[in-house]
Amino acid sequence: MTKARSVGLTNSGRTGPALNIDYAISLGADVGIAIRELGLYRMDMRYQTGDVFRVAIENGVVIYYRNGARIYQSLIAPDYPLVAAAYLINLDATVTNAMIVTTTAGALTAPNRTPSPRRGPLRR
Repeated sequence: MTKARSVGLTNSGRTGPALNIDYAISLGADVGIAIRELGLYRMDMRYQTGDVFRVAIENGVVIYYRNGARIYQSLIAPDYPLVAAAYLINLDATVTNAMIVTTTAGALTAPNRTPSPRRGPLRR
């Protein structure tokens, strides 16, 4: 059985299918991940059990990480405010050790807005 799921950041005011997370890392049972933005495919790669994924906003740019290494940088500017989102396809799909972190330096906040959570890792 597949344990497909997507985790990432989405605009809190946007409505639509949960599958359309604005900035998502989608993991499937075939040990592959796909990065999707606004529902559009951007890239894919393989992963291993224990890999840690992160979607971060740094200086107004969405960046995706695997085990601390940058794997993709978005060309789409984020539309604030963003919130964490998860889409679990199956009853036994899980996301573990998820965290939402913000910095005091302002690297993860929108100009002229109250700081809010912007990133979180996803552990397989």
